Amino acid sequence: MASPKNYSTSNKVQRYKISAIIEEFADNLMKISGKCMDIGCGPGDTTKEFLLSSINSNGQIIGTDISESMIKYANDTFKDEKRLQFDTLNIETKNLPKKYISQFNHIFSFHTLHWCNDIRQALENIYQMLHSDGTILLHLIASHKMYEVLRILARDTRFASYMPETMKNISPYQESKNPRKELKELLESIGFIVHHCSLREASYSNKKSEHFV
Repeated sequence: MASPKNYSTSNKVQRYKISAIIEEFADNLMKISGKCMDIGCGPGDTTKEFLLSSINSNGQIIGTDISESMIKYANDTFKDEKRLQFDTLNIETKNLPKKYISQFNHIFSFHTLHWCNDIRQALENIYQMLHSDGTILLHLIASHKMYEVLRILARDTRFASYMPETMKNISPYQESKNPRKELKELLESIGFIVHHCSLREASYSNKKSEHFV
């Protein structure tokens, strides 16, 4: 995985997608206050630039990530004692820290949950961390040709050692014929009330080919 600083300057695709989602749900986000969590915050740049500025000024966010180096960078670079902090958390853990149970008004997660090996456990943990009237806004990749490339690389001894373990996981919906229906049913089986769940075609391009690469 790239260093946190390098990642924060090369995550243009993620930033593009996140900004579009935040724009779509801007009116809802402005009403969010209280304690929030951003799961899979990485180096913390999108948490600070996009999420914190989109929610009510009374809202606070804890950004969490499985990577200790990402969290250290995020705390060193973006931490704000009043509204923004960062902590390490494996969202698939079977031993969710008690300090997080029933503590959050809202939870975000963008470009993260498709890397989970056990997405049910991840979503059950998210459910446990919410207040009884808490809400979530999630974005994950259902399927992508990238995963086929990663599968090939993971089987090739020349490249496998360079791949982080988390990148060897394939989206749980890669082979699904109806990922929207499957995810909605999974969320409901855990206890969530689903107000919106959509599957969308997405693409990214750049006029300058070197930037796209």
